[in-house]
Amino acid sequence: MAMQDIRVLHNSNLLCGVDTLRNTQNSNAATKVSFKNVMSELQAAIDSPKEMDSDAYKKSLEEKFGIRVTEKYFNKDQASMDRLGGSMNGNDVVIAPNILEQMASNREKAVYYEAKIQYYFDNIPKWKGEFAAMGLSYEPCGVAIHEDGTVYYIGGCTETPERKAKIAAAQKAKEELKLKHLQEQRDYNKWLFEHKRIIAKIASDDAELDMIVVNDIMVPFPIL
Repeated sequence: MAMQDIRVLHNSNLLCGVDTLRNTQNSNAATKVSFKNVMSELQAAIDSPKEMDSDAYKKSLEEKFGIRVTEKYFNKDQASMDRLGGSMNGNDVVIAPNILEQMASNREKAVYYEAKIQYYFDNIPKWKGEFAAMGLSYEPCGVAIHEDGTVYYIGGCTETPERKAKIAAAQKAKEELKLKHLQEQRDYNKWLFEHKRIIAKIASDDAELDMIVVNDIMVPFPIL
């Protein structure tokens, strides 16, 4: 029931109750209608509004939450959900037609799903804070209610400039360390190769020898 309908019902019932009380007070008959009874009936009427069609209820949801409501079926696979999220602006609610019809005709269903919608928008600041603590920027997309009744809160996140800079610096340091280790390995391999070459040449039976005098003793001297 729209708020306008409630106000009209409130006024008409209230006036009716006041007139009844006046008439009753002016007569000698036993009082059978009281203001309390009128207000009880009024509250019951508010708590149990008349059924609305889907279009009227959809409009009432948009006015109540300040959102855009889209009535359509959607699949639950990841690719479909990604596409759905990409079409949302942060204040979108997508509802399967069969669920929207239930909400329009069944007050308990309406209260249940409206509470889910309210929870999402109430918690956006909290989620932004939690993601910010991790260096991420939370970007809300909206709410999606599947035909089987499952409620999805859809959102994404991007890295903050500070986090991007930190990751880039860490990656650069990692690459520089890797290059340093590679250069050290090349230098070692080069030294090892040269060392083995010298040892092999000294030990070779075909090495040419010259004779030098050391303390009047002839000793062979290898020519490298």
